[in-house]
Amino acid sequence: MIETLQNLFSTITTDETRTIDIGSATFPAYVFSKGYEYGVMIPYNNSQEIDEKFSLIHLRTTNVKVGSDIFRVLMLACRNILYRNEFASVCSDFVELGFDNNKRLSLLSNPYDWFEKWKNLMGNRKSDLKVYDVLGELKVLLYLINEGKSPKWNSIISGTHDIDADNSSYEVKSTIIKTDRIISVSSPYQLIGDAEKELYLVFCFFEKTDLGESIDDLSARIISAGFPNDELEDYIESIGYRQGKRERYEKYTLREMDLYLVDENFPKLTFKDFVEGKLPKGVLYYKYSIDLSGVSHLKIY
Repeated sequence: MIETLQNLFSTITTDETRTIDIGSATFPAYVFSKGYEYGVMIPYNNSQEIDEKFSLIHLRTTNVKVGSDIFRVLMLACRNILYRNEFASVCSDFVELGFDNNKRLSLLSNPYDWFEKWKNLMGNRKSDLKVYDVLGELKVLLYLINEGKSPKWNSIISGTHDIDADNSSYEVKSTIIKTDRIISVSSPYQLIGDAEKELYLVFCFFEKTDLGESIDDLSARIISAGFPNDELEDYIESIGYRQGKRERYEKYTLREMDLYLVDENFPKLTFKDFVEGKLPKGVLYYKYSIDLSGVSHLKIY
């Protein structure tokens, strides 16, 4: 099924819909391309509205026209055609029927469970963030605001990159070890950008000092710069740093902040580096480390 979908993605034209041959008229599936999006969809006869995002993947309900018929579907879409082979692996799991159609029936009964499974497999959790990790993302938010951009801190709620701003996305890595320029990449999708946006990695080095800034200090500056108070507070509390928690008062001083463009010259490991553009059989996901020493960058602090 994966190869079938890869072939369909590579040959389908814009605003086209094709039926996927899965051997069932009762439980059909379709591949589509519309505008910047492409993906797969299945009929969905439930009135429940679904709209979930993770990295480059978007799961949602919508109404579509196939032939002369208009019907409601559950759609799995992606906006980066460069990764159609990798996306085909997820789509294969989405459209396959399983024994006695049980896989499809399970998906239709609870699409959220299916989506959460894939989020977990691909390392979407923003858990165990240290104070300096949060400060790094707050520093980048403030930097982008001061640059005249309109940043959105969306990693907590949608599983995309840490921050989106206009036509760029930002992944933030922070450390308190001065000699350590090694970062951990926790998901195959973490350093894959959207086709319409440039992707940057921001590397921050902090030292714990009494004269530094805390989460509350930086939050106040960001709110004063125009970022919505409720939105910022919701994000901070959602990662475990509720108001009044001791860690919100810990102070760190930013010593370095470097900006890296994640392009074809940036060291990274993606699905394209594997045979046939997919992980070996039985391998679900991978984690790896990158040494940023010697990688071209712009010093922004």
